[in-house]
Amino acid sequence: MATTCLPGRGAVGLGVSLASVFLLAALVSAGCSSPVEQPRPHSEAAPAVIPEDRFKACLETYAGRYTAETPLESHRRAVRRQTLRLLRDWNASLTTEFLHTRHKPIVESGTWRCDGTLAHALLTASTKGPERDEFAFQFQNGWLIATSYDRKLHGTQGIRLRKD
Repeated sequence: MATTCLPGRGAVGLGVSLASVFLLAALVSAGCSSPVEQPRPHSEAAPAVIPEDRFKACLETYAGRYTAETPLESHRRAVRRQTLRLLRDWNASLTTEFLHTRHKPIVESGTWRCDGTLAHALLTASTKGPERDEFAFQFQNGWLIATSYDRKLHGTQGIRLRKD
């Protein structure tokens, strides 16, 4: 099997034919020496970049630990406890526990940012595997309310968290 280099793709395999041999020779003489690229394993979310000074007030407003307990729609006695941490280094985590059930807790992690009126969390790693779980939160009357979230993952009851 011959290999060739495609822009942005590294070396890839080709069936051996006379045309591929000539193509390989042309690419090698053009300087293609990158090895076959392997898919990168999913890693922890990249460290957040601390925003400009104008977001410091937002950091003071939103950074902290928040919790909520809501009944699970699928179990009569079960309760879902969610703990959201918006850290001062712009990292975030959401732990979801299912009390009075056999379900294991789910821990999601990622980063968060602020746009001046809303806090946005992007959680990209989970105990269940890689994911992309996005939220937007706003303070309303002492509660942190999710104004945007995946209702298939988190239910239709809404997410209202109280600062600890």
